[in-house]
Amino acid sequence: MIVRQAIVATLLALAAGSVPAQTPTVPAQGFALQTYEPAPAGDAFFAIPGTAGPGHLAPAAALVLSWARDPLVLRQDGQVIPGGLVVHRQVWGFAQASLGLGERVLVDVAAPVALYQSGSAPFAGVGEVSGVAFGDLKLGARVGLGQAGPVALAAALDLWLPTGSQADYLSDGGLRAQPKLLASGAWGPVDCGAELGFLYREAQDVGITSTGPAVTFGGAAAWRLGAFRVGPELFGRYQFDGTATSPLEALLGGHWRHGSLDLGVGVGAGLNLSPGAAPFRALARLAWRPDGAAARDAAAAAAAAARAAEQAAAERAAAARQAAEEAERLAASQAAERAEAARLAAAQAAPAPAASDRDRDGIFDAADACPDQAGVPSTEATSHGCPAPAPALVRLTSERIEILQAVVFETGQDLIRPESQGLLREVAGVLAAHPELTTVRVEGHTDAAGQAAANTALSARRAVAVKRWLVEQGGIDAGRLQAMGFGSTRPVAPNDTRAGRAQNRRVEFRIVEAR
Repeated sequence: MIVRQAIVATLLALAAGSVPAQTPTVPAQGFALQTYEPAPAGDAFFAIPGTAGPGHLAPAAALVLSWARDPLVLRQDGQVIPGGLVVHRQVWGFAQASLGLGERVLVDVAAPVALYQSGSAPFAGVGEVSGVAFGDLKLGARVGLGQAGPVALAAALDLWLPTGSQADYLSDGGLRAQPKLLASGAWGPVDCGAELGFLYREAQDVGITSTGPAVTFGGAAAWRLGAFRVGPELFGRYQFDGTATSPLEALLGGHWRHGSLDLGVGVGAGLNLSPGAAPFRALARLAWRPDGAAARDAAAAAAAAARAAEQAAAERAAAARQAAEEAERLAASQAAERAEAARLAAAQAAPAPAASDRDRDGIFDAADACPDQAGVPSTEATSHGCPAPAPALVRLTSERIEILQAVVFETGQDLIRPESQGLLREVAGVLAAHPELTTVRVEGHTDAAGQAAANTALSARRAVAVKRWLVEQGGIDAGRLQAMGFGSTRPVAPNDTRAGRAQNRRVEFRIVEAR
């Protein structure tokens, strides 16, 4: 109470311009002012962590820059008091790294550095902030908890070690810890994420404000359009001694992904005047994550929406295939009728045949392009009477190389059966004939029988086996192919019937990039 009375008396004196000759010394000390904490390297949002595990020993790294204006300002009646810009300008740099352990665990570290700070000292005992100084080193870990309908859940723990400069408002001078629950999901082209946690820090009156335990919360959404993502984020905390010490910020961020790199920029503003809530903040992030790990992360984040979307897409594709097959059958029937009509007309116009029909296909040897092989009529003289060509097993669309037969493997293994060799040769032929397809992803899928982790691993091995065949047997450049396993997360038919499960056990060839 004495400390607060001294602060109030000093604020009033400064606001009135009548500071006593000997300003009272305010027993103040620094504290961890920073409100914005970047999500682990490789996650999709600036502030809200994801839930997916990137895969065993999958690494990621990121560099984040944060520029904040007036994150710590003293006011009276809504006006800044003389000398009240305690922290006026602040530039942070965060060097981050993360690593996957197993399929569901992620560990991460962030080393923050205050690259630039400026401000004033309104009271004796409150020093001016300096330039470059280290913040508290953050260690984090999270583990995936599985799915709750379309929502993926995870639990996480962050620890801040007291390595920062307390005098520069970079540290509490003690350990901080934050357990939290994370959620993510995708609905169509929109990715969403949320967090709810508890920040443990020592409760103390630091003169300028007070610190203590708080409930933390945040939410984010982003709309996907090709390689671009854009959307809002909200993050803050509720400190138990009142809203005046509970910062809340919102920002709008945009991200562009190219290969293994992700570039993001964002702008935001504090929604109240609590310490740490900057009235204006600008963010920039450059993240690196190997293509395979990033693809697995994106697939896990979008798994909920993908199931419904893929089911609808599969139904539309099945209807389109049925219509296309019907059109092909009709065209073939009409062609055969025209050829038969041409044959009959030729037979009526020609003299009675004197030659034989050795292959007994109804087409005399004189007009038969293949007189020793039973065939079918054709309007082309070079193929009239020859066996009908085998129907193509592969069709190229704008989104994928579509196969009309399944790639068959030995049961429970990634060994390709011999009867699929011809199908894969046709796929290799399409890739060779279309060099403009610079990146094609081989996707492995399974039915829902068995454990999800085992299904994901099996589908990944089968995708790798197909990629290896196309490289070694088909002569395709390995750099044009990616391999990824989705397990049972993207069914095209219900898994409660044998026929549906057979449809879900498949390999797809999706076009990722084309010139």
